[in-house]
Amino acid sequence: MARPNCDADYLARLRDCYAANRLMPTFAQIRDLLGFASKAAVTRLVSRLCVMGYVEQTEAGRLKPGKRFFEVPLADEKVRAGLGEVLVPEAASDVATIAGLIDARPSSSVMLKVKGNSMRDVGVLEGDYAFVEQGVKSHPGDIVLALVDGNFTIKELRHRAGKPVLVAHNRGEPVIEPVEGLEILGVVRGVVRSYPSQRNRQRGAGQ
Repeated sequence: MARPNCDADYLARLRDCYAANRLMPTFAQIRDLLGFASKAAVTRLVSRLCVMGYVEQTEAGRLKPGKRFFEVPLADEKVRAGLGEVLVPEAASDVATIAGLIDARPSSSVMLKVKGNSMRDVGVLEGDYAFVEQGVKSHPGDIVLALVDGNFTIKELRHRAGKPVLVAHNRGEPVIEPVEGLEILGVVRGVVRSYPSQRNRQRGAGQ
């Protein structure tokens, strides 16, 4: 009888390990983590995961997440922010990544960590990650990443008296009128926010 394919379970455990340590385990660590009897078994698993695009190997032989490593199930049902049924993996018929859910060209996009709360009234908070599409035309009303008078900032682009200005969304913040120059580096297409688990909050408090 053929042995069952447990690669999905192995991949899930590798993802959890990466989430906990922000680093891919070594081959020896994978052997111990998954209970393999030999390094050869780890090598075969890694080879399969590389072919499927879940992991990659660096020139030094270290493992790193591949393009599909961060895929998560995309549930068929819409979820209300209230009481409802618990979602189960069987309710998902597709997978998604952050880049796949945001309307932007991944090849021209970057993610930047937001500093400050000058845009909090439109839901962009300090610590968020802004997904910025570069090389596209900006329009008044877009939230943009700009280089203004030598400083980087994320603000709403508007025009006053025919000239571009940058508008914050936090009461008391002044409108920025460029003096030396303004360069729009990209348009913010979305933001990602992480809510720390109770485990991570307790870990941070103990440091």
